[in-house]
Order: sequence, then structure tokens, then C-alpha cells
Amino acid sequence: MIPGGVGNLYRGRYGGDMSLALIGHGSIRSRLLQVAASPAAAYGFFGPEHIGKRGVANEFARAVLGMSEDMPLTAHPDLVVFDARGESGVEEVKQFLAQAHQTAAYGGRRVFMIDHADELNAAGTNALLKDVEEPRSGIVFLLIASRPEALPATLRSRMVPLWHGLLQEQEMQAVASKCGAPQSWVSAMLGRPGLLMRRQADPAWWERCVSHAAAVDSAMRRGDSGLVIAAVDDWQKSIEKTGEPQQEWRILLLLLMERWRFAPDARLGEGLVASWRYLETAIPARFGIELMTSERQIFQKRGIL
Repeated sequence: MIPGGVGNLYRGRYGGDMSLALIGHGSIRSRLLQVAASPAAAYGFFGPEHIGKRGVANEFARAVLGMSEDMPLTAHPDLVVFDARGESGVEEVKQFLAQAHQTAAYGGRRVFMIDHADELNAAGTNALLKDVEEPRSGIVFLLIASRPEALPATLRSRMVPLWHGLLQEQEMQAVASKCGAPQSWVSAMLGRPGLLMRRQADPAWWERCVSHAAAVDSAMRRGDSGLVIAAVDDWQKSIEKTGEPQQEWRILLLLLMERWRFAPDARLGEGLVASWRYLETAIPARFGIELMTSERQIFQKRGIL
């Protein structure tokens, strides 16, 4: 938890300037700026990962708090940020919410931002629900989530939903130009500026991901479940010490989806989508990859594929 500021959240997890992510999402940003002087009690920033939801939320927080452009967002005492990816327990949430009882430092509104809100556990969500259902005067909640369906319907119903989409190619090209990345990277980023920024910040990480994706892809195309298991084992070993294995699995599946985007074999594409959905459950994502490969072998033996 980061009380009274956003710490490295504003700079972005991978060192990039989050203002780059504010290319795009024009209609949402215009709508938010129009209501910043009289905001609702809670907003949900929903959409795929790596598309700039947090950057839009930061911009809105700045407008709600009436901050000047030259004032760092981290310096405002009436912005409180909680990252549920690392701290999702009920006690951590209660400590975060306890700050809502304090008086605003500047006598105006206070903004409580929850990043990765979809990773809150049930107890943490219940603790949050009461404050969102019965908002205190001057408090604005901003919840950022890639999987809003993981949030209880009762909580979602109390928020103004803001659905963010993938950036268009022209917008992604503008992001690449602004951060000095090659235009040739754009197509592989699947409309996700945050992914492009992470690739630029850590080229070795990207090359490792691409190498493993190529190995899994090759094994999948051959329809050999043994090779697929070996390739996935190598990938799993490579991410064991990353601290965010689920995040790494999403990157691998994104790369595989890009490789199979124009493939004639729709069954593999469907399998990748199923694998992505497994990330939202207790079932390992690798199970989906292995399962669809086994199914492919069965269909091949029967002469269906």
C-alpha cells in the first residue's frame, strides 16, 4: 500500500512515463474531464491489460484534485493508492479504507485508487463494498481491473463503468514514435502500449518471451503433446522467480495468439482463448495449451484434421 501518493505507480512498473499511455481513449478522457468538477462516488476503469487504464485514472485523479500540471502526482496528500496484486487481504484493505476517515489535507476531495482491483479476495472485496455503497462526502473511488467480471455484481453496480479498448494501429504508431521505439514493433503489440513500453525497457525479457513462444508454437504446430509439455516446462521454469507468473503467462499467450491470428486452423486459436480463460481460475494456463494439443493429435489420427 502507498498512502498519500502513488510512488512508482505514476512512472509505470517498467520505468516508462505513463503519459505515453494517454495516447488513445479519447472519448473516455473527454467524458471524465467534463465531470471532474462534480464526480460520482466510484468509477471502474475496465479493459484488457497493458492498454493505459491506469494512465487514464491518473489523469482523472489529477483533474478531480485540481492539480496544476507542474505538480507531481506523487506529491498530493489526498491521493491514496492501493495495489491489490501484492496486497489483497482484508486487513490491508481495511488499513487502506481507514484513511477515508481522515480529513482532506487541502479541504477538498480525496481520491482512493485501487489498481488490479479484480485480484482482491472475497473478504477484501466485502470490506470495500461497504465504503462504496455508503460513500463519504468528498471521497471518489477509482477501481482499475482487467477482469471486471471477477468483481461482485453488487460492487460493479455502484460504479460508473468505463470500458477501455485496444489502441488502433495509428495510435500505437504514435506511442512508438513518442517513446522512440521502432515502428516495426507495433503489429506484435496487439494494441497494447504498455507492452510496447515494457519491451523497450527490458529487451532481454522480450527476447526471452519470444524465444519460448516460438518453441511452444513449433511444438503445437507439430501436434506433439510431448514436445509441447517440454516447451511449456521450460517456460514455467523461466518464470518461477519473476514474482508474477500469471502476468508472464498472459504475455506468452498473447504472443501465441499473435502467431495464430491468421492461421487456418481455428481449433488452435480457440484453444488459446480457452487457455487465457484458465488464467481466471485455479486451473493452470498450461493445461489449456496441453489439452488443445492432445485434442489436435486425436483429430489428426481420426483423419479429421
